[in-house]
Amino acid sequence: MDLINRAVVLMVRTFITIILLLCTAWCAITIHLLMVYGPLEGITFAMGSIMLLVIIYGMKHSDDRRRDRRCDRRHDHT
Repeated sequence: MDLINRAVVLMVRTFITIILLLCTAWCAITIHLLMVYGPLEGITFAMGSIMLLVIIYGMKHSDDRRRDRRCDRRHDHT
């Protein structure tokens, strides 16, 4: 059991480290764009990347709701 616990702790720490590195890279890119191209390009990049995540989540959420409605319709007819 001790080996499994160590493996889980290692995976969690690795996951958190990867997330922190990705956030750091995103912030570095945003700051670089702000300094080199001005505030409009930096804000455009920030808003574009955030909106991309929102659109992906919306598509996933819409698919889940559609699947739930189809499942409800099947149970109503029986």
